[in-house]
Amino acid sequence: MDLAAWGRKEATMRKLIVAAIAAICVHLGADAAFAPKVVAVPDSGGTVEQEYRRNTNPDLLEVTAIPSPGYSFAGWYTDETCTAQLSGSGSSHYLSNPLPLEADAKNLKVYARFDKNDGDNLIPAGGWPSWVEGTWTGSFVNVVPADDGTSEVLKGSYSLTLTSTGSREKYVFKYAFADEEIDESTDDIRGWKIVAASSCHVVATGWCWDDEEEDRFDVTYVFRDATCTCNEGKSSFKMRLRNGDDTVEGTLTKAPVAPKAVAVPEAGGTVEQEHGQDSTSNRIEMTAIPSPGYSFAGWYTDEACTVQLPDSDSSQYQSNPFTLENGAHDYTVYAKFDKKAKTDNAYNLIPAGGWPSWIEGIWMGSIVNVVPEDDGNSEVFKGSYSLTLTSTGSREKYVFDDGEIDESANDIRGWKIVATSSCHVVATGWCWDDEEKDKFDVTYVFRDTTCTCNGGKSSFRMQLRNGDDTVEGTLTKTAYGPFAPGAKVSMVLPSLVGYTAKGLPAGLKFNQKTGTISGVATKPTGDTGVTVTFTKKGAPTLATQFVVGPFPNLFVEVEGEGKVTGAGTYTAGKKVTLKATAAKGYVFAGWSTRSGEWEQLVGNVDYRSPSCTVVVGESDEAFIARFEPEDSDYADISVNWYSVKSEYAKGAEIAPIYVNVNSLSLPTVKVEGLPPGLKFTAKAIDVKATKTTPAAHYDANTVYGTPTKSGVYRATFTVTTAGRKTATTETEIIVIDRAAGENILRVYDTSDWGTGCGKVTGAGTYVAGKKVTLKATAAKGYAFAGWMNVDLEQDGVDYRSPSLPYVMPDHDETIYAKFVSSLEDSNIGLYVRGIDMASNGENSEFYTSGKVEMELDVQSYSLPKVVISGLPTGVKFDAKENRISGTISKAGTYTVTAKLANASVKKDQTFRIVVDNLTGANDRLLVRDAEGNEVALLNSRGDKYMMSVGVKEFNLPVLNAVNVGDTVTLAGLPSGLKYNAKTGKIEGIATKAGAYTVSVTVRSGAASYVSTFSVDVKALPTWAVGTFAGVGACEIPGYDFNEDNLYGTVTIGANGKISGKFLFDTDDERLLTATFSAPTLTKWDGYYDGDGHGYIDVTLDFKDGKEVVESRTCRFFLHGENGDGIGSIIWEFEDGGVCIELHQNIWKVKGFKPLPVFAEKKTVVTKTLDITGSDGTVGTSTLTLAIDANGAVSATLVEKGVERGKPFHDKYAFKGDLTIDWIESWDGGISFCSAKIPFVIGTTAVMRVDMKMYTGVDGKIHAEGCIITSDFAARGNGE
Repeated sequence: MDLAAWGRKEATMRKLIVAAIAAICVHLGADAAFAPKVVAVPDSGGTVEQEYRRNTNPDLLEVTAIPSPGYSFAGWYTDETCTAQLSGSGSSHYLSNPLPLEADAKNLKVYARFDKNDGDNLIPAGGWPSWVEGTWTGSFVNVVPADDGTSEVLKGSYSLTLTSTGSREKYVFKYAFADEEIDESTDDIRGWKIVAASSCHVVATGWCWDDEEEDRFDVTYVFRDATCTCNEGKSSFKMRLRNGDDTVEGTLTKAPVAPKAVAVPEAGGTVEQEHGQDSTSNRIEMTAIPSPGYSFAGWYTDEACTVQLPDSDSSQYQSNPFTLENGAHDYTVYAKFDKKAKTDNAYNLIPAGGWPSWIEGIWMGSIVNVVPEDDGNSEVFKGSYSLTLTSTGSREKYVFDDGEIDESANDIRGWKIVATSSCHVVATGWCWDDEEKDKFDVTYVFRDTTCTCNGGKSSFRMQLRNGDDTVEGTLTKTAYGPFAPGAKVSMVLPSLVGYTAKGLPAGLKFNQKTGTISGVATKPTGDTGVTVTFTKKGAPTLATQFVVGPFPNLFVEVEGEGKVTGAGTYTAGKKVTLKATAAKGYVFAGWSTRSGEWEQLVGNVDYRSPSCTVVVGESDEAFIARFEPEDSDYADISVNWYSVKSEYAKGAEIAPIYVNVNSLSLPTVKVEGLPPGLKFTAKAIDVKATKTTPAAHYDANTVYGTPTKSGVYRATFTVTTAGRKTATTETEIIVIDRAAGENILRVYDTSDWGTGCGKVTGAGTYVAGKKVTLKATAAKGYAFAGWMNVDLEQDGVDYRSPSLPYVMPDHDETIYAKFVSSLEDSNIGLYVRGIDMASNGENSEFYTSGKVEMELDVQSYSLPKVVISGLPTGVKFDAKENRISGTISKAGTYTVTAKLANASVKKDQTFRIVVDNLTGANDRLLVRDAEGNEVALLNSRGDKYMMSVGVKEFNLPVLNAVNVGDTVTLAGLPSGLKYNAKTGKIEGIATKAGAYTVSVTVRSGAASYVSTFSVDVKALPTWAVGTFAGVGACEIPGYDFNEDNLYGTVTIGANGKISGKFLFDTDDERLLTATFSAPTLTKWDGYYDGDGHGYIDVTLDFKDGKEVVESRTCRFFLHGENGDGIGSIIWEFEDGGVCIELHQNIWKVKGFKPLPVFAEKKTVVTKTLDITGSDGTVGTSTLTLAIDANGAVSATLVEKGVERGKPFHDKYAFKGDLTIDWIESWDGGISFCSAKIPFVIGTTAVMRVDMKMYTGVDGKIHAEGCIITSDFAARGNGE
């Protein structure tokens, strides 16, 4: 294989690739400032947001029209009067919102039309079509505005079938646009916006999420009247996947409308509705929930509540909850609520007309004392009960005793008094059967002994939710209590007025005038309680039991490493402070119950607060204090995007902005940059009413208030946990005074690298004509790359100027600031007359007869600066126009240096201006080449002579006069050269690189004739200068031949001076030595083929001791074309049996890139080989290499075993330098660095070690990635 030719081809390909990449960067940088222009009509009608979508073909700019309050979007147009619709795919393309546009459509101007609505319902111009208000062909009903006043949602339940027209399969989604939860197997469509309406159809936009495909859909909904013929009369949904090309279409079917439920009076309560769990069921369950001070009185079919809801059971109208068939459109049910009478005792909740007399006393020992729960709506019966229930269906008998329910039984809870009369009380509730895993709906009817309603039965009636069993039974009261010590007791028993009580527990007292038992029990009575008797003259003595339970216990269990104080036994109602202290390395993660539920223990205290005050309840309570390792703590914060509006009116109270804060330990949130007038609360608060604002409640982590100053604000939210974890998020809040003529100027960072690349200022709200200065400041490691979507009307202002003067237009505007990484920005390039100087550099020559006009173009992401030097007299550089112009009067080659600088890098580029040579003496010169052949002088345009510094042989011409008697003189020769007038030869060694113009003067009598020619002296390329070393093979007569028996090292100076040394391994523990030196290289060829190549002719005398045993004249070839920039010297002579390649030590080359980087200061690599031989030699050979970061290698070779029956154990230590022949080679698709290490072992032997060095994921070379591939075992095979 011809390695030299292969290397030359690879070098050429690499240069082409670099040029292509540079061209791409130039293209991207040049086009970045252009984009379609989008205008809102009218300005006050709305705004248009723009989002660039990269990695598409072509790149897209997605524009979204956002109507202002009181407006709706009416379509995209191409003229300012909004009469010419934007053309596209389909007749309704102009209504698409968002709308994709090609990002590089420079001359495109699009107008977003907004129509003014009428009132809060956002009725479009001309009003809603009549079919929108009713049930339209079973598919559309009721348009309701959202909270922000800009969006509409469709209320009701829908069944939607969508079929993909692309590669995806059929989709069937069921959606419920109502208050109920969406089934997990479905998808939720949200964010609906009505964007257009006509007499026969409505167009809405939105999006939905497909969990299975993990894809987000942009959706356009078109709802059509039965008479609509637009788009062939199709009622359709059209969905475009954000990450694909599929289009999904389908139809919408409206589910039956649920019956309406109305509370009478409205303040009396509310009605909850729950649809049947079965997807095929049309049943709906209604539950009446009384407001405080009210009780439910029944279901009715008229607003006056005179006609009871018809049912087979006369008392069924009082059932709560109540089940109806879903689907009757005009069906309305009225829930009647009666107001309860006020009493001095808030715990009695006496209904209108008072409780029946029998409930006040001990009624057959069965019921006493009605107490409300915390919500003020429900009542529970306090005390111990013995309840026997017998099922009339398939279920068994149930027994409930003493209030403490047996694990095999069921707990009845959630009692609600729904009706009373003079002889009975009706209550509703539910219970749960653990064994059957079933929930019961229960109606309780408690009756006086005189009650004859319903046959006089005192019964419980239980209707199973999923069955037909009915359970009936009776209730018997056995005792009062237990009451907790410290808990307040208040019992009003009017039937006991005039009685005297005896035996009440300590702390309780009886008022015989009112029949009230009140006070605070102070001492436990034991499980059986105490007997209390009530006596009254002329009346029978009544007796019952009162039980005061034990003191409540407050238990705290510790999970993890930490300690807690505050646990113990207390009276009910006592405030106790629990304190948690985490051990070192742990954080407190919160309080929880034994069931594992996290709890907000008291008021607004965060459950993760280490110090928390709790109020002891009436029974034992148990909490868990959880501690977690510090490194498991985390912090996360985000702003709920849907709670942030596109703009806020100055002076108007905002809807709350919600912030999501998540952490393991207690978080602390810091907020900066809020508009004046807005506040952030980290805990839930209640704000009192003022003269201008009503009272309000705000949840924890909420922004609220009334903004007082216009502007575009960037609010920063930072959370820090107790474990010192932190996270930050930002959101934009815009406050504007539209009435004052203000418009919004938005300024965004469009960097591909995300946030943190830089910051911009200048965004705000301004009136038209306001002068604004936009400023962009790049973060460390980044550079500002220009403003986008802005008209640069100012002369001399570059779009990449970090400070940009701007005049506010009469509409909202969005400007983008682009940032790029400093690495990208470092690709600054200079183009002269369209030629890339990075590809040609000083080889770029521009010829002229004298006049110069040259356009310069600097390609740079950030704003560049150019300084030009080296221009000849008569020529100047205009920095504003980037133009070199003028007239040069003197022939020659002028090297011009362009010093380029931008925000990230400084770089010099050179090129040459060549003024045509003089030819006046050409006809009077006899010109010969080095071989003596007569030739023409090379001094036409583009001609030049090439040579190198430090090279002995060159091809400069031999110059003599044609006419005898004429004289020839030369001036301007390269340094180190001189003209021999006798021979006509140019002699010497060039010592300085550069472009030279040599003047040749022929004097003939009094006349002088002048010609000039150009000489380009090249410096030796970097790869040809330095130290080279390697090990190869050589045959010398009289000595045994072995592989890798020749070591060589050569040093070449920048001036061409060369020296070297070669060592021949005789395989007899001695080395032959040959040294040489020369003042210059012999010759350099290939000036027009990259850097060319050269050779050195030397004589090597190999000495065995002092005796010369072999003398050879050889030629060393210099190559640097392996594509990695590494030079090599090759001595290959088949007849002489020589083959050796020396590689450049790149660690000694200043500025060489890319050097392999080692992960450690010293990388140690070891390999062991078995030794075997025909003479019975066995053993091991272990080589250890210690490689320094600078490529120096220390080696140890240990050989041990048995040779010819005798044990051996030899150890050698030697040093060498790592050389690289290929920086990047490939092995099965994996890249590695190919290395060779030449060694001289003392004065006895030479060896070479080959290695593959694989790069780790961190880009560095580790010891485990280094593999020794050569066979280094010295013994064996009879040696």
